Amino acid sequence: MPRDPNYEVVAVGLNQWAIANRWSTGKHDAAPMTFADKRQKREFSKVSKVRLATSGLSGCIAVGLLSDDKFCLMHVYSDCNKTNWPEYNERMAECASRMGQITDAFVGYSDDVDLKNETYSLVSEWVGKVTTSVECSKVGGAVQMRPATDRVSFDAADKDDYVDASAVKDAGTFVKSSGWLSAKAEAEAAAEQ
Repeated sequence: MPRDPNYEVVAVGLNQWAIANRWSTGKHDAAPMTFADKRQKREFSKVSKVRLATSGLSGCIAVGLLSDDKFCLMHVYSDCNKTNWPEYNERMAECASRMGQITDAFVGYSDDVDLKNETYSLVSEWVGKVTTSVECSKVGGAVQMRPATDRVSFDAADKDDYVDASAVKDAGTFVKSSGWLSAKAEAEAAAEQ
């Protein structure tokens, strides 16, 4: 599937998370309506041009979170276990708190064998505490989240969807924030720069 030129794909790397706006706020619109407000008034802002994508999910878990006005994608590394879970839990909770009221969540894994891994158990249990509306699905090696007029899709992604992923030029409008799920990964990335 070729990349859609109408969207910008933002890569979410190993042990990273990113939050994007579902709706365009426009240059002068500092307080966009919530999704519920838009539905009641039958008004919709322009849908965000951002898609969040991650790849290399062999044993890793993708987590998608959705609120009325934001969507988030996390890539939880397969080294997440009971020993380092407190750090992951803290950073994932911090990310979730930036989302506001989470209405839906998605958990993606690469293979059925992942369902027996400690990483999947810890992450899926955490997601179940964040919201009761959780969808789990096998997505293979990559996943992409994209906003639509009234929902967000969380789908297996083709290689072309993320190979040329880059941050959007107007990231201040669409990408709210991003960060690391692991202090070790953050330190290693900083050392490489």
